[in-house]
Amino acid sequence: MTLRTNIVTIGAAAALLFSGAAGAQGKSLYRWVDENGKVHYSDTVPPEQSRRDRDVLNKRGMTVDRLEGAKTPEEIAAEERRRKREEREKRLAAEQAEKDRILLATFESEQDILSAREDKIDAVENIIQISKGRTKKLNRRLASLIDAAAERERAGKPVPQSLQDDIKEVRAQIEETAQFIERKRTEQERIRAEYEKYIERYRELMAEAGRPSR
Repeated sequence: MTLRTNIVTIGAAAALLFSGAAGAQGKSLYRWVDENGKVHYSDTVPPEQSRRDRDVLNKRGMTVDRLEGAKTPEEIAAEERRRKREEREKRLAAEQAEKDRILLATFESEQDILSAREDKIDAVENIIQISKGRTKKLNRRLASLIDAAAERERAGKPVPQSLQDDIKEVRAQIEETAQFIERKRTEQERIRAEYEKYIERYRELMAEAGRPSR
């Protein structure tokens, strides 16, 4: 059978269907291709063929709509994952655009970013130096308390509980201050890393705009 004969046969089949029950009852006529490549026409789709995409035909046999077949649970899950991924990408893109806007509004040059970074690092450094000064005072205080306790021990006298408590308290303050300084050093490193990202992004934006970053 030739291709022309096939086309005529299919067209004739569609015409017959439209002139029969489908046409008489005003139902839609569907056309789909099964797993074997066979074309089907019917006003109802068998359950086993419900996953096939199908065309909706009008009374003249022309396609007026295209319906997707029923999706499997796996396909539905995959679509949901894709939808969430696209939403996340869209949200991240919007967030990045807002960050870029703020970056360009805040700094007019790369040097401005470097200056802001150094100002922040210096501010933290001032706090560190103040804390170091406090540590020196605490160490002197501790040395004095320990000397007082040692002197009483050499004299064969008991060390008062209050003096022992003072020594313990000062040692705790020294340790606490040391930890505070360490946290501030970490903060300085965080500032350096944060502003390095600002600089990198600023350079990218300037390159995209064809402008110098400095």
